[in-house]
Amino acid sequence: LACLQTLNAYAVPRSRGEFVRLWLRLTAHNAVWWLWWLAIWAGAMLIWGHTEALTGGLVVLALVGIGGRLWSANRLSVQQRTLVAKDLPNLAIKQPITLVVVHDLRIGAFRSAGWLARVVQRVNALDADGVLITGQWLDAAGADVFGQLMVLKAINKPCFGYLSAADKARDAQLAALEHGSDQRLAQILPALGVKLLNDAAPSPQATSVLAQTALALADVSPTKATLQVICIDP
Repeated sequence: LACLQTLNAYAVPRSRGEFVRLWLRLTAHNAVWWLWWLAIWAGAMLIWGHTEALTGGLVVLALVGIGGRLWSANRLSVQQRTLVAKDLPNLAIKQPITLVVVHDLRIGAFRSAGWLARVVQRVNALDADGVLITGQWLDAAGADVFGQLMVLKAINKPCFGYLSAADKARDAQLAALEHGSDQRLAQILPALGVKLLNDAAPSPQATSVLAQTALALADVSPTKATLQVICIDP
């Protein structure tokens, strides 16, 4: 499985060092499922009457490892935070605004489109004026980027985003390839309803208050929480 995922991710050109690191990460990522076989073997030993402490310990370690792996991979933590508009540069609002800020999606070989669907479902259930996704969209996503991100169209709020330095470098690399132009995030995300924010601060006359707020929040340091609900008071 790790080998096939690595070959798929290699559809986007990478250096040899990146390819090796990706292969090692995917191997370690998938090796945890071998703990299932360890648990089965240890359980069979117990059933057959071998009750040594070592065998029991292997069962416990296997189950803890599998449970921890599944829990961390599927956990969606939400933090709530309140800011004052004057603490954000170039932002003047007359009424409170609430944004859901999503950090580090990293969709690809390590986080599937199914995981992204859970994120979108959670975002849709939150009471907010809009959504901001703060870069780092992909991680070894392979060639079918549009298919993996398509669920973003289901977001029921105005959605904003920006490209991180790694995202821009990936797009620049693909821009040099004729067959890779349809994989660029700068083209895919607007087609999925995500309004990309410019690096330069927009003028109040040309940009909505919600978009200005999203751009101001782009400079807020991300936390370990996947989702943040940020309320901004005037």
